[in-house]
Amino acid sequence: MELQKYIITELKKKGADDVVVNLSNSYVRQVKFSNSEINLNLSYNFESLNIFAAIKQRIISTSLKELSKKAADLTIKKILINTKNLPKNEDYKGIFNGKHEYPEIEENYDNKIDDVNPVDIVEEAISISQNNGALKCAGILFVTKSDDKILTSNNAEGEDNKTHYYFSIRSMNSKEASGHSNCVSNMITKFDYKNSAKESAEISKMSLNPKEAPDGKFDVIFSPLAFAPLLKHTGDSASVYSIESGFSFFPKKLNERIANENVNLIDDGVYKNGSGSSKYDEEGCPRQRTVVVDKGILKSFLHNTSTAIRYKTKSTGNAGIISPEPTNFILMPGNSSKDKMIKSVKNGILITNVWYTRFNNYLTGEFSTIPRDGTFLIKNGEILYPINRLRVTDSLKKIYNNITELGNELKKIESWEAESPTVLPYILVKDVNITKPK
Repeated sequence: MELQKYIITELKKKGADDVVVNLSNSYVRQVKFSNSEINLNLSYNFESLNIFAAIKQRIISTSLKELSKKAADLTIKKILINTKNLPKNEDYKGIFNGKHEYPEIEENYDNKIDDVNPVDIVEEAISISQNNGALKCAGILFVTKSDDKILTSNNAEGEDNKTHYYFSIRSMNSKEASGHSNCVSNMITKFDYKNSAKESAEISKMSLNPKEAPDGKFDVIFSPLAFAPLLKHTGDSASVYSIESGFSFFPKKLNERIANENVNLIDDGVYKNGSGSSKYDEEGCPRQRTVVVDKGILKSFLHNTSTAIRYKTKSTGNAGIISPEPTNFILMPGNSSKDKMIKSVKNGILITNVWYTRFNNYLTGEFSTIPRDGTFLIKNGEILYPINRLRVTDSLKKIYNNITELGNELKKIESWEAESPTVLPYILVKDVNITKPK
């Protein structure tokens, strides 16, 4: 941490009120495959030193790739020059103050990661996909080991080590028949890539010869992968920054009902084996578990130190220094199952994945998203046949109030449509608006 200490000392000497210096080092192994063959196998390191500084409420953030005193001096000089030309940020109230005992997080680091062979995992997944009926498959695997060190001018100091596995696979039987599944874990023993390969192949087989979907109101079962983009936006909406900037469908007042009473939403920065779990946030404040919605009632926003001071509350450990951010955003489970949900639906649709999720009105949560991969029409408790050419056009306010059943198993999801970690079950929503894409 010598370079970090040097940067903080020099910036404080030259008038900085707050400084945060974070050193991040990651080693990544990546395997990519298409047409059931591996076509990329590489590994790489990337290291950066991220600097945040506040000088008389003028705030700036930058990163340093060359970790030397010479590069640090040049960066400090640029910070001092640039902040003189910045306007004051009147909303900025400082960073977390003082040393603290950081939580130990269960299953955050896998000591077996160096023994893992990514090529073996991918080759086995390809074989499983083909053995379960897929003609071909494609996807990607990341195996990541990272080290993080934080030091601040307010005496917060910490170190966090983490491992992470991410696997995504799409199995295909025709241009219109595909299935997608993915999985994430910090521990190889809980990394269920085999089931993901099998699931994607089974969905692909079921999707052969789809018919054009009807439009209207339907009871819709969303898989965790399909609902994750909506839950990701819900987590973003819980940030005070989103509330204040008009990008949230949550009301401004707490303790109002925003969902059915079976809806419980948690942001958990210390979640066991959680992709977004860490000991501290970007200010060095300890991570924690925050109840955002309890039995349908909005209970808390996500705060950093500045927003907490302005709202006369405490930080929830969710800095982003500029904007509070969710960590592991969780929709708590119910007592149902996918099969039970299907049997309860008289006229509905099962959606296994979506893409192009777009919001037309952030304040009301009005959105549209296009189902892709396996999508199926349900009649009288049975899957009738695969369907295509449909769009979900609705609002999050209505969706959350119309959740009638929640699955009893949680799945951790990260995807291109939901890049921040979410954790959720299968979900049954009544009266969802289905339209035809233009």
